Amino acid sequence: MTSITLSGSPNDTYSAPFYDFASDDALYVGDDSGKLHQFTGVFGGTPAESGSPWPVTLNASYKTSSPVYDPASGNVFVGNIATGTSAALYAVGSGNEGTTNASIHGTSSGLGDAIVDGALVDPNTEKVYAFVTTDSAGHNAVYRFAATFTSGTGSEEVVGFGGSGYYFYSGN
Repeated sequence: MTSITLSGSPNDTYSAPFYDFASDDALYVGDDSGKLHQFTGVFGGTPAESGSPWPVTLNASYKTSSPVYDPASGNVFVGNIATGTSAALYAVGSGNEGTTNASIHGTSSGLGDAIVDGALVDPNTEKVYAFVTTDSAGHNAVYRFAATFTSGTGSEEVVGFGGSGYYFYSGN
């Protein structure tokens, strides 16, 4: 077992690591300073955090949630835990499938107060689902995006009543 301190030594409160088993022996994890980190050589080499242009700063004001890698688009999707209606879903290029390594390809902002759990990704239909604790009307909501989104809020489906501190986690 190996333990590696995240670049800059930030804490990680909400982000579980996501390992890409299929293509590049990479692991992705977010931190409390709004960054997404990439590690390589996790199982097939010597584990190490990728250097520049990693880590990617998404929003330095908010903690990141768990990332999810999509092998079809080559993007890593990750949300944040914000305040007010500042929660956002980001699409970050992994360098695979024609994406630009560590480049933010999509940002959807103003979704609600928190995307505390990893998005669900359907690589067959190329849809991404983000679960938002409290939207601007006070509801729990699921937002659907195309895996190629660059901006916007996707389509929303209200599923209940939200509230600060009562997080809405991903379904399956």
